[in-house]
Amino acid sequence: MGLESSAWRVVNRHRALVFILISLVALVGASALGTATSGAKKRGKTKVSLTIVTKNQAALLKQNSLVVKVRTNRRTRVRLSAARGNHFRFFRTKTVKFGRKASRGVGLRLTTLGRKKLKACGTQKIRVRGKYRRGSRKAKTFRTKKLARKASLCKKVTPPDPPLPDPSTKVGCDPVDPAACIAPFPNDYFTKADPDTDTGIRLDLEPDLVPKNTDGKSAFSDAYNRNDGFSPNSLIVTKVSGLDTPAEFRANGIVSQLNIGSYADPDQRVVLIDTTNNQRVPIWAELDMVPGTPNPHDGNSVQGTAADRTLLIHPAQSLDYGRRYVVALRNLTVGGNPVAPSEVFGYLRDDEATANQQVEERRTQMADVFAATTAAGIDRSTLSNAWEFTVASERNLTERAVTMRDDAYEQLGDNNLKDGIVQGNSPDITITNSFDYPTCIDQNTACTGSQRRYGYRRVRGTITVPCYMNAPGADYNPDAVAAEIPCSSGSRLNYDPGTDLPTQKTDSNGSPVTWEAPFTCVIPRSAENAPGPPPTGLKALIFGHGLLGSNTGTEDLAKYPAGLGQVSCGTDWIGLSSSDLTQHLLKMINVLFGGSDLSLFAALPDRTQQGYVNTLYLARALAHEDGLAGFAEFQDVGGNPFFSVDQNSPGDDLGYYGVSLGGINGGASTALAPDWTRAALAVPGIGFSTLLTRSTQFNRFLPTVYKAYPNPIERSIGMALIQTLWDRGEPSAYSKSILNGGLGTPPHQMVLHESFGDHQVVNTQTETLARTIGSTIKAPILTPGRINDLSPIADPAGKYLFTEAADVDPYWNIPVAQSNQFNQPGGLPDVNSTMVVTDTGPVRSGGVGEPPILGTMANPDWNIAPVSGVGADFNDGYDPHQPGATSPALQQVLVPFETGQGFIDSCGNGAPDIYVQQPFPVPTTSPNPVPCPAPAVDYIRNGK
Repeated sequence: MGLESSAWRVVNRHRALVFILISLVALVGASALGTATSGAKKRGKTKVSLTIVTKNQAALLKQNSLVVKVRTNRRTRVRLSAARGNHFRFFRTKTVKFGRKASRGVGLRLTTLGRKKLKACGTQKIRVRGKYRRGSRKAKTFRTKKLARKASLCKKVTPPDPPLPDPSTKVGCDPVDPAACIAPFPNDYFTKADPDTDTGIRLDLEPDLVPKNTDGKSAFSDAYNRNDGFSPNSLIVTKVSGLDTPAEFRANGIVSQLNIGSYADPDQRVVLIDTTNNQRVPIWAELDMVPGTPNPHDGNSVQGTAADRTLLIHPAQSLDYGRRYVVALRNLTVGGNPVAPSEVFGYLRDDEATANQQVEERRTQMADVFAATTAAGIDRSTLSNAWEFTVASERNLTERAVTMRDDAYEQLGDNNLKDGIVQGNSPDITITNSFDYPTCIDQNTACTGSQRRYGYRRVRGTITVPCYMNAPGADYNPDAVAAEIPCSSGSRLNYDPGTDLPTQKTDSNGSPVTWEAPFTCVIPRSAENAPGPPPTGLKALIFGHGLLGSNTGTEDLAKYPAGLGQVSCGTDWIGLSSSDLTQHLLKMINVLFGGSDLSLFAALPDRTQQGYVNTLYLARALAHEDGLAGFAEFQDVGGNPFFSVDQNSPGDDLGYYGVSLGGINGGASTALAPDWTRAALAVPGIGFSTLLTRSTQFNRFLPTVYKAYPNPIERSIGMALIQTLWDRGEPSAYSKSILNGGLGTPPHQMVLHESFGDHQVVNTQTETLARTIGSTIKAPILTPGRINDLSPIADPAGKYLFTEAADVDPYWNIPVAQSNQFNQPGGLPDVNSTMVVTDTGPVRSGGVGEPPILGTMANPDWNIAPVSGVGADFNDGYDPHQPGATSPALQQVLVPFETGQGFIDSCGNGAPDIYVQQPFPVPTTSPNPVPCPAPAVDYIRNGK
């Protein structure tokens, strides 16, 4: 005590001298300012004073807390802590918020350790510290008091305290979960305070702590620490020892994807709490079934064992921006026996002190976690694990794309995108070639080669777009060829030093760098097989292609009757286009070399955001009267444009139609779009990290990734980690503003399409998108009895996770809209979004000229992708992704909607059957259309 007190007096003397010097400098500075500041309004400084009210040791022990009176002269927030000597672990800290000038008594509760130490015989000298802000600077105030001893404590000899437990921990890792360094994840333990962000925190990941591949290369990227929170659609990853089989999963009654409504059951054992309102959040959970399961996409190889399986928790709808959430696992059992907490979590939960400083520091953070679980009605003693994480703010998630978009449109002379008026100039356009399609012979003969039944002309060219990537230049040099190409695949957003906002790249001469974004447009015929061009006055459409496709995919619209309705144009969805496969994606996953390097991942969502700008510029080229409509290739022989867009309301004449990746990116780009107000998204989704392992599109890549990152929990964390960046390259960042125009656009309307049992975009993620944007769903949803495919009858081996057929409700909390509410011209009836489900029917043998297998089962509730077209096992059948999205029946719902003819229910009162439904004439102008005979050839049916 003597040495501590002496040291403290020396510190205080030096502090006083420093204070006097600072005060003199401040006085001289103020005098020097003279009359320059005499006329300015003087702003008072915040003042806080403290008084220790507790009189003596006896009162302290009786109240079990130290009472401090706090006075303040204005609105502020004061963080109070108390110490004996240098020991701050004896009292709990508390933050008190004052709304105005006030005086309030505050109790600082004794910890278990503090009560033991302060119960000792002798006078107790207590020091209280209050931290607050004085103007723009942080400030502290102190008060010290000696509490007279309680004499009765000195009448007996107190035996020495037993030694405190000292559990083993690793510096930098969260001690509550020893399964992996950054487990559980996401986790605010891996953040730091940052008053300049909207959430008040910033990610603080270190390269050595994140997963490494078998070559020892960390998956870390500096892009992560630009985030002020975690993904609103993050995988939530933890390890529960012994919870590793579907039988144990079912025995615990854990909420699964097929009974999401059970998240609210009073005794639900896996819970996510929104600390803003102490309410539970809709989730579903699963086991990572990859370890210990034969992988049908890698020669039935088996990696790891069932004991390596982790618990994965998914939001059933996007979490709210900037909010703090607490994950709570309680009353879990294995073999009927309670799951024990980890050693450290047990000490924290039971308020048992330790000798480990890292654990004691974690105790302070966990106080808020336990407060949240208690407020949500969860008994603290039932917890086997709990932790908190904060979702990134909307500004942090969207500001890069919004900044790029606004700058790009300002360069055109349009500074007000919310008014929905085309202003300023058109982007610069170069037409590179034009080609008139030959007609087919007749309706019963398939088109060959370059023939198109519904397309009259193909036009290709480029749009000049500002480049916001760091290529070309020294910052980007993966190879000698691509390094000199503007916006090259694999390049990153271009930031000015010390900022989080991208800026247009400049070359060595200081000139702004631009990129020529390629496009393909298709002008329709006047009627199927008609030799001449269409009439003038058509509407226009932006088309979004599928995964690893390109702008040339727009030509596919010329295969369908719906292609007759409008002039359609598309550009590359860079980031995941065909040009990215060899230039970046294969380098990242290293399929050719048997490795994987996820540290390269950040380039994918960065380049996708550049792709948003490219697509919006193409839309402006369609919308602007001096854009594409001014070129001869888009005009009849009299110089009249084939299409026309109202300059004062472009959304009336311009729509968006995206398929697969084009549906996913279409959700994000629609939130940013000023020129189209209606979008139709076929087989879209949200939350790529959940979609990946369930998609047949990624089967060729995942085995390599699994081998490069063999630790199952680290691999799952790696998947969750990349979602933090991927948000900006898919709808997760933008979902709450897609319909309401919250990102500076006019409001939008949207139709979503789900293909039941989809093998590429899993239904759960389409439904998550629907819930997030508040979509309805068109009824009837599925053929009666079809939902029974989800029941345990289809799972005699018991290898899937769901429980009872009565629990099955994959469309939970998506309001149903009956068919008679539709067929209204002009838009959707009283809603801003609805979803349509198509179904290819149960698994069965194909007929003459059809694939050997038709139909599909529902998506199995595990994270291994189906094996398309190889049999009739539970997760087999024919992939309904493409035939569902490209069927004439489905297009007869989507295309009339996005071209302003209203929502036409092409299937009457039934669910769309893509195998037998005949398309309607295009364009559809009647609210009650009559089916017409379908062409026998050319359009894709059954995937052909």
